[in-house]
Amino acid sequence: GMIMGAMAGAGKTQEGAKLVCPKCNSVVSAEARFCPNCGTELASGSKCPNCGNPVLGSAKFCPHCGKPLGQEVNCPKCNTQLPSGAKFCPNCGNKVG
Repeated sequence: GMIMGAMAGAGKTQEGAKLVCPKCNSVVSAEARFCPNCGTELASGSKCPNCGNPVLGSAKFCPHCGKPLGQEVNCPKCNTQLPSGAKFCPNCGNKVG
């Protein structure tokens, strides 16, 4: 199903990635700034620190890799725990955001 399809793309950003609108649950292009169904403004530029795919700012889990968001996240390169919202790993310098 959707979870297995999302898991298959873990570790790389997919072209044509999709998000789910937090208000009406419509599937929306990750590039969309507003939901075409209900008009809700969507967070832009947020990426999962684990797989790099786009995520809504209000999401609790990445819809692509399933990693919890806003909680403990580790650098995929060196496994160091990252501070919330980090763009680069403080240990190895790997770009994570």
